[in-house]
Amino acid sequence: MKLDIKNAFAIAGIVACIGMLAAMILILLYLPPLVSALIDIPDQLGDRNQLGADGRHMILLDSYAMLILAMVCDALVAWLLVGVIRKREHTKGFGYLIFAIALCCLGEGLLSLLLVLHFQMALFVVCIAFALGLCMLIVRHLLAQAAEIKQENEFTI
Repeated sequence: MKLDIKNAFAIAGIVACIGMLAAMILILLYLPPLVSALIDIPDQLGDRNQLGADGRHMILLDSYAMLILAMVCDALVAWLLVGVIRKREHTKGFGYLIFAIALCCLGEGLLSLLLVLHFQMALFVVCIAFALGLCMLIVRHLLAQAAEIKQENEFTI
């Protein structure tokens, strides 16, 4: 296999995905004290000071959901990069992977939206997640068109 720049970037991306997955597993182990520490930070914004035990548990559950969805998205991106290395960019399965990643981004945005009342900085995460999800949907559409054009060209002489 000839190592070109595309494969080198894909391999570097896979290594980054593995590193991120390891970091998320580590965060998963320490999530309850981390979330508790973030809730206890005093600020002038939001209403975290009035949170009861139920509110803290809901934020913790949302944090777990966000982290697990991020781990799924990370695994999908790694699988997408494996497809790049195997030169499967113009297949239907590649489009489905991009669509699944876009749904994960939009799901992260929705889960982050639940935290905006207590953490106003989560609004930035919402905006970025929605923008990234929409960009991924556009890329999926463009790659689907490219796959159709490639298939049509294969049938012409």
